[in-house]
Amino acid sequence: LVVAFVNSQFPPPLRFASLASQRRYPVALHGCSLSFLIETLRPYGFHLVRLSGPYAAFVHSSRLTEEIGSADADEFECFRR
Repeated sequence: LVVAFVNSQFPPPLRFASLASQRRYPVALHGCSLSFLIETLRPYGFHLVRLSGPYAAFVHSSRLTEEIGSADADEFECFRR
């Protein structure tokens, strides 16, 4: 399970990630976009199952069940809700 902060100022399909070592970004630009997280975690077998406010939850494919969610969650639809 991975739960991460998502910066909602960057809707899908925009990919953004501020780096901790780069102090030039204002606080409003900290974090990363949902699309960036999906792109980063998918190669490791993690799939988006929930987006609630500023938090996104990802579950590894080996742990996915119907009760948890689908491996094919639509990032655009999740972001609009």
